[in-house]
Amino acid sequence: MQIIGLRHLDYTANIPPASLEGIVISRDGGVEIAIADKPLVGFVELNIKLADIEQIDCLADYLQICAHYFLNHFNRHM
Repeated sequence: MQIIGLRHLDYTANIPPASLEGIVISRDGGVEIAIADKPLVGFVELNIKLADIEQIDCLADYLQICAHYFLNHFNRHM
Protein backbone atom coordinates (compact mmCIF):
# COMPACT_ATOMS: atom_id res chain seq x y z
CA MET A 1 0.00 0.00 0.00
CA GLN A 2 1.15 3.48 -0.72
CA ILE A 3 -0.33 6.67 0.65
CA ILE A 4 0.76 9.86 -1.03
CA GLY A 5 -0.04 13.27 0.44
CA LEU A 6 0.69 16.01 -2.05
CA ARG A 7 0.32 19.32 -0.25
CA HIS A 8 3.53 21.03 -1.44
CA LEU A 9 4.76 18.66 -4.12
CA ASP A 10 4.04 18.91 -7.82
CA TYR A 11 3.38 15.29 -8.71
CA THR A 12 2.76 16.05 -12.39
CA ALA A 13 6.46 15.74 -13.25
CA ASN A 14 6.55 12.09 -12.12
CA ILE A 15 3.01 10.76 -12.36
CA PRO A 16 1.18 10.93 -15.68
CA PRO A 17 -2.41 12.19 -15.31
CA ALA A 18 -3.74 9.08 -17.07
CA SER A 19 -2.56 6.90 -14.17
CA LEU A 20 -4.94 8.75 -11.84
CA GLU A 21 -7.96 8.24 -14.09
CA GLY A 22 -10.24 5.26 -14.03
CA ILE A 23 -13.63 3.79 -13.35
CA VAL A 24 -15.25 5.59 -10.43
CA ILE A 25 -16.74 3.00 -8.10
CA SER A 26 -17.90 5.38 -5.39
CA ARG A 27 -18.22 9.10 -4.84
CA ASP A 28 -19.30 10.66 -1.56
CA GLY A 29 -19.10 14.41 -1.06
CA GLY A 30 -15.50 15.43 -1.63
CA VAL A 31 -14.10 11.87 -1.82
CA GLU A 32 -13.88 9.63 -4.87
CA ILE A 33 -12.54 6.11 -5.29
CA ALA A 34 -11.64 4.72 -8.71
CA ILE A 35 -9.99 1.66 -10.22
CA ALA A 36 -7.05 2.91 -12.30
CA ASP A 37 -7.33 2.31 -16.05
CA LYS A 38 -3.55 2.58 -16.47
CA PRO A 39 -1.86 1.68 -13.18
CA LEU A 40 1.79 2.67 -12.84
CA VAL A 41 2.87 -0.68 -11.42
CA GLY A 42 0.87 -2.76 -13.88
CA PHE A 43 -1.31 -4.68 -11.45
CA VAL A 44 -4.34 -3.17 -9.73
CA GLU A 45 -4.45 0.31 -8.29
CA LEU A 46 -7.25 2.08 -6.52
CA ASN A 47 -7.09 5.85 -6.37
CA ILE A 48 -8.82 7.71 -3.56
CA LYS A 49 -9.08 11.42 -4.21
CA LEU A 50 -9.89 13.95 -1.51
CA ALA A 51 -11.29 17.26 -2.77
CA ASP A 52 -12.61 18.55 0.56
CA ILE A 53 -10.50 18.19 3.74
CA GLU A 54 -13.75 18.22 5.74
CA GLN A 55 -14.37 14.73 4.30
CA ILE A 56 -11.18 13.22 5.77
CA ASP A 57 -13.26 10.73 7.80
CA CYS A 58 -14.86 9.47 4.59
CA LEU A 59 -11.39 9.06 3.05
CA ALA A 60 -10.34 7.00 6.07
CA ASP A 61 -13.43 4.80 5.67
CA TYR A 62 -12.65 4.23 1.98
CA LEU A 63 -9.04 3.40 2.82
CA GLN A 64 -10.15 0.79 5.36
CA ILE A 65 -12.57 -0.75 2.86
CA CYS A 66 -9.83 -0.96 0.20
CA ALA A 67 -7.31 -2.50 2.62
CA HIS A 68 -9.88 -5.06 3.78
CA TYR A 69 -10.69 -5.97 0.17
CA PHE A 70 -7.07 -6.52 -0.83
CA LEU A 71 -6.26 -8.47 2.34
CA ASN A 72 -9.34 -10.69 2.34
CA HIS A 73 -11.03 -10.87 -1.06
CA PHE A 74 -8.63 -9.94 -3.88
CA ASN A 75 -7.73 -12.88 -6.12
CA ARG A 76 -4.05 -12.34 -6.92
CA HIS A 77 -4.05 -15.38 -9.23
CA MET A 78 -6.32 -13.77 -11.87
